[in-house]
Amino acid sequence: MDKVFALLDLYKSFLNATSRDDLNFKIVNQSKNVVDYRRLILLARQDNQFSACTISGNSSIDGDGPFAQWLKSLASELINKNGEKVIHLDSAVLSAEDAAHLEEWCARHVILIAVPSGSEGAFDHYLWLERDTEFQDPEITILDEIAQIAGRALALQNPQPTFSVFQNIGKWRRYKKFIAIALIALFFLPVKLSATGPAEIVARNTRIVTAPFEGVLTDISIQPGATVKAGDIIARMDAETLKAKEQTALEALNSAQAKLDRVSRESLTAPERKTDLQNLRSEIDALKIEYDYTKQLLGRSTIKADRDGVAIFSDNNALSGKPVRTGDRIMMIANPDDAELLIRIPASSILPFQI
Repeated sequence: MDKVFALLDLYKSFLNATSRDDLNFKIVNQSKNVVDYRRLILLARQDNQFSACTISGNSSIDGDGPFAQWLKSLASELINKNGEKVIHLDSAVLSAEDAAHLEEWCARHVILIAVPSGSEGAFDHYLWLERDTEFQDPEITILDEIAQIAGRALALQNPQPTFSVFQNIGKWRRYKKFIAIALIALFFLPVKLSATGPAEIVARNTRIVTAPFEGVLTDISIQPGATVKAGDIIARMDAETLKAKEQTALEALNSAQAKLDRVSRESLTAPERKTDLQNLRSEIDALKIEYDYTKQLLGRSTIKADRDGVAIFSDNNALSGKPVRTGDRIMMIANPDDAELLIRIPASSILPFQI
């Protein structure tokens, strides 16, 4: 039952997206509340090629980078060749070169889930999901439901084609008198021209601030409705564990570097020691990557505003000390001069119209 309620919440959230970018962000981040994954990338069709348009978390992808180009080539080839709703990326569908890239850049298990578009049997989007454990059949069924919901929400964000009664008026010239009389008669038909509904002023083009990594929010530095400037500190994540990891990684790196220096000197008099140098250099490279990554996360533990505006969230006391996962929304930053009026009209007040 928890999964059912989570899917309902996801459905409401997708339909309430204020823009296409907001919807894309919700698809790649909030879907994790239903099925766990390490990374989700939304792929969109462009000239029969599928490229990444949104990636989960606060990450961004360089469209001209090697990973983005490889992802575009591989996904387009698999989708255009198979055309299936669910594609498992394993040795049966991957070349040796693609399998090597997959192991280098992605988690151990990767699947593609088709997102249906408005056209029957057409797929204009796919979900690229990664994680270290295999996706089970019940989870794939739930992911297919998420894709169905995302497809409906994406269709609502696209402008609908319009139809004009008079687009072929040239064919009706012989009936122009009757058409004119009918149009005049329409002015005398009673038509309901008003409807009532609740209205609220909402911000447009808001910037969503999310948790940069999994952890605990230790402090919200501002009050709801506060005016912030770009670069202002607005929240902090618990960094004690990261500080300890950074210190441990630095000590291990220094120790490995000292060992490399010692073995380098010994190899001058003992040539057999030279075989250990390459192993030590590889170990140092791995330790540098670990240290740089930990240091990068530590730098992101202090969350700053990336634009001027007004902070929108419920209560800083409710957020302080709250555990969060990567991509969880903390607050929004909106421009107070860029707002719109949202009017919710009951479905019963909408006039049925058929052509």
